Amino acid sequence: MTGGGVAIPTTRVDSVLIVRRSASDAGAEPWNAIREGESVSVAASPIDRAESFLATGIRLLVDEGDLRGSRHWFDRAYLTAERAGDPHVMAEAALGLGGLWVHEHRTAAASVMLAARWRQALSLVEQQSSLALRLRARLAGEADYRGATN
Repeated sequence: MTGGGVAIPTTRVDSVLIVRRSASDAGAEPWNAIREGESVSVAASPIDRAESFLATGIRLLVDEGDLRGSRHWFDRAYLTAERAGDPHVMAEAALGLGGLWVHEHRTAAASVMLAARWRQALSLVEQQSSLALRLRARLAGEADYRGATN
């Protein structure tokens, strides 16, 4: 973010960007009402929120091994990206949602919902991309599993 052409350092916190005003942008609009060192919350764009939710889901899954927690954030990322029209985040979030289930079992409704999200995301991404390949592989693997052909 910038204020009057001056770079303003930001920190991403969930779905809000925290903007810290520096002394160098004292006269910059619209930040001139903020004193030096004071913080103000600025609502992030829907795409920024979707990306933030996706990053949280990935962090919970990869770094902390929190399967349930990651699914919550992948779901939020998917729905937010869908509203924002961001097919890349939709696809990544849908793939994350389908991730590991270990000793848990998906309901039939959850399986149908996931497959619908994978197909929707696949219809929106570049068909020659690695993301499209991952979605097609996931759909094929799920169909094979449900059909118990292997």
